[in-house]
Amino acid sequence: MRKNILFRLATAVMLFLLLLPNTLLGQDTGTATVRENNPLRNYLRPSISVLYIYRGDDSKIKETIKAIRAKGISRKFDVNETSTDLIEFDMEAPIDTLELKRYLEENFAREIVSNWFPRFISEEEGYSMDVIAERGMFSATDADVIASRSSVRQEAMLKDAGLNLIDRSYILIYDITSLETTKEGDWIANCDAYIYKLDWSEEVSETFYQQWGNPNAISETHFPVELVSAIKDAKQLKGLMGSESRSSEGVIITTRAQRLAESIYENADIYAAQFVEDFKAKAPVYSIRPITSKLGEKEGVRPERRYFIYQLEADEQGDVLAKRRGVVRASNKIAKNDSIATGDSELTRFYQIQGGKIYEGMLMQENPDFGIAFGGYFTFNEAGAFAEYNITKLISQFFPNNPILGGSVFIRGGYPFGQKQESDQQRLYVGFGVLKEFNFMRFLTLSPYLGYAAAPEVKKDGVVVQEQLVGFIAGAKGGANISPKMNVFITADYNSLKSTISEYYSLEKSISSFSLGVGFQISL
Repeated sequence: MRKNILFRLATAVMLFLLLLPNTLLGQDTGTATVRENNPLRNYLRPSISVLYIYRGDDSKIKETIKAIRAKGISRKFDVNETSTDLIEFDMEAPIDTLELKRYLEENFAREIVSNWFPRFISEEEGYSMDVIAERGMFSATDADVIASRSSVRQEAMLKDAGLNLIDRSYILIYDITSLETTKEGDWIANCDAYIYKLDWSEEVSETFYQQWGNPNAISETHFPVELVSAIKDAKQLKGLMGSESRSSEGVIITTRAQRLAESIYENADIYAAQFVEDFKAKAPVYSIRPITSKLGEKEGVRPERRYFIYQLEADEQGDVLAKRRGVVRASNKIAKNDSIATGDSELTRFYQIQGGKIYEGMLMQENPDFGIAFGGYFTFNEAGAFAEYNITKLISQFFPNNPILGGSVFIRGGYPFGQKQESDQQRLYVGFGVLKEFNFMRFLTLSPYLGYAAAPEVKKDGVVVQEQLVGFIAGAKGGANISPKMNVFITADYNSLKSTISEYYSLEKSISSFSLGVGFQISL
């Protein structure tokens, strides 16, 4: 009996975890040129316009859109303003990405181009290049500044580089497809996201520049856009909850719309950085003891943000290939580089979590994750599964200057065994608590944890046959990151609930509160 239960539990955990990554990624379509993971693609500071599909007169959706607006736009983007950020759409009709493309070309593409050329000067001088010069200077890295010093044009060279940024003009569209209210008063929302890009091809730019002396050149030119990614049915954008939080005096601290907007904004930001190559900030590794780079606040670096390290190598045909050599996360020492580069900018410090030895000059590429992990474990007297969520982002809101790295909350379900079980006995329990992960030796982890455990009350024919049993759990996991997503570990665990169960049922052989075992963890 016990073996059958354990087998079914282990099988269910394995199937769940194997299928989970595919389920969470959802459906995505897009063009390979800017979607595929291509570390060799030159990183240029992207610009963005953020739009919202508005489906009918729904006050809750309207309030949530307002809350997303209030969060602003990531500092890694320049902003291309539009006269409106709403797209009116029939509530019942599904999104047709081709129809949406035509709508953007007709109503927004020219406005986006106008952000780059905001003022017509004269037929002789054409359009103002001030914005292009400013963005070119702001986008320049220390390496660009140092390289420009060897040119006779120097600063003019950096300003002209802004012309290349036009082809990094993107449109991010939020589509809150539904928003319901639960019995408890919380909001539950489903959201899709669409990412388009201004197709500033050589043909398009040449057509525009041929009319440089025409004050109506922008309004008379067709500027195409292309679909980069349609993020639909992604689990991290479905079933999002917005709960109201109040102080002890009853004052509202966070509204339901604000909490919901936070989830939509953060998850869409991670999806976009995973799917769109131009959104992945890149820079060379500057030093290795400690690991640093010139990426900073200007590139959207935040504590615990994940980055891959690549070594560039030439194959036998002379083609350059990028091979991943390691994985790092940003520490809480982030460069305040939100200004024009001088050639001597501050450095951001990183710590390694996986891979081999890293060398100066290797390429660091942004590759964020959701901070979610799932796994299973098996000890000599217990089997179970767990889920963890990294709360560093939440903590950094209260301690922005010194957030705690590697802090997580967890929930786990376990089944203690080691003694014959009667039919009325219920040993399954749920535990939750906090965990702190420490990283060392490039890929090893140590994660002490502390939490609370409870086995539910059990009734049979209306009679209580088991009261609710409670206890505490404490222990540590020592693991190895064998890939960016997979960790295997050994665990030493103390669960006082096991002793409580033994005493409650007066078992001849008590279930030990202490156990040793092994497990695995998949991060997303």
